[in-house]
Amino acid sequence: MATWKQIVFALVILVAAAAAWVRFFPGAPDVLARWGIDWAHAATPPTGAVDKAGQAGSGNAAGQRVTIVALPAAAAVINDRLQAIGTGRANASVTVNPYSSGRLVEFVVESGAHVEKGQVIA
Repeated sequence: MATWKQIVFALVILVAAAAAWVRFFPGAPDVLARWGIDWAHAATPPTGAVDKAGQAGSGNAAGQRVTIVALPAAAAVINDRLQAIGTGRANASVTVNPYSSGRLVEFVVESGAHVEKGQVIA
């Protein structure tokens, strides 16, 4: 590619990046105003910011209304799954030793249940 084409391409990318910065960065109008570029702010629509001229008054906020949307706190079930490759290790483990030898015929607890120390499990 010719050098002049590379320079034009780089300038086009630079202008596009600057336009995106002006459009999406909230502090861009203030930075541009410090640089003496006030016309760029007029081209961007307001983002719902508070009018600074209205704040320069007496400082009394009694005339301003604020909308508040609130919901009561509630419990919810979140079913998040995590899939990963690796080795899983238990935080705690236990060794079960029988009092006598023989055959187990009944389990009192289910698999995955929490048991207390000294609880009979089989």
